[in-house]
Amino acid sequence: MNAQRRIDPIANDTGSLDKASAQARRIGGLSADYVLRAIAELASMFDGDILMGVIFLALFRASVEHVGPSLRNIVAGEDGVVPDHARRPITTLALANSLNMPRETVRRYVNRLVELGFCARDSERRLIVTEAMARRPEIGALFSANRRHLERVLSALRREDML
Repeated sequence: MNAQRRIDPIANDTGSLDKASAQARRIGGLSADYVLRAIAELASMFDGDILMGVIFLALFRASVEHVGPSLRNIVAGEDGVVPDHARRPITTLALANSLNMPRETVRRYVNRLVELGFCARDSERRLIVTEAMARRPEIGALFSANRRHLERVLSALRREDML
């Protein structure tokens, strides 16, 4: 068995390339590129703190995830931002559980996000990203960058006839 055959997982038992495996590898590479670019953009909003970015994004999504795609067109404004009356707060514990992280770690990060104005606490101390916060320019820039990264992946998939 040659060295290339031993390290190349896309070769099948006959030694020929398996097209489905090759496509899976290419899609995996494109996906990894997309995720790394998205994480870099998210971290840049928080001076390179990836974990703060992930916690913010989870909190942002938790505020509006109950508004599915079909309802989002009905309740969201022209800019796609869900109004406050349709948002739902989340507890620190629920957020920590959703991320499979220690509550104390999430609590420390959330306190910093509150200080920075990226989220707020309601009268019951639950967390929410408000409509005004969702309209912050840096969040708009984050979503614009994310769209560009996603379009890059989709373009590559179309070029390689995998979409």
